[in-house]
Amino acid sequence: MSYLEKVQKAIPQAPVITIVGFPGVGKSTLAALFPSPIFIQAENASTVFETWPEKDQPAFFPEVQPANAKRKVKPSEIILDQLRELVTSEHIQNGCDRHHHGDEHAV
Repeated sequence: MSYLEKVQKAIPQAPVITIVGFPGVGKSTLAALFPSPIFIQAENASTVFETWPEKDQPAFFPEVQPANAKRKVKPSEIILDQLRELVTSEHIQNGCDRHHHGDEHAV
């Protein structure tokens, strides 16, 4: 087999993006405009989208609760587990080719 027969095009991969900014500047709104977004919540951000049509609302992992003496799992471990699940999920593997307009958000 020649090297020319092995040539292939790049396979698009969905990015994992972090948006940082001051409260109220539109970070969540910007993130929700990306195709098939899934939010990892350090605080409840879902209320930002209460007035949006349900089909346009982004998907959310459950809110990560603050650490306390009774909890056996640290919040940072929960966030890392959520990131690992996203990176290895069909959502990322398929390049997020499902758009959030009417389609399911599968993780």
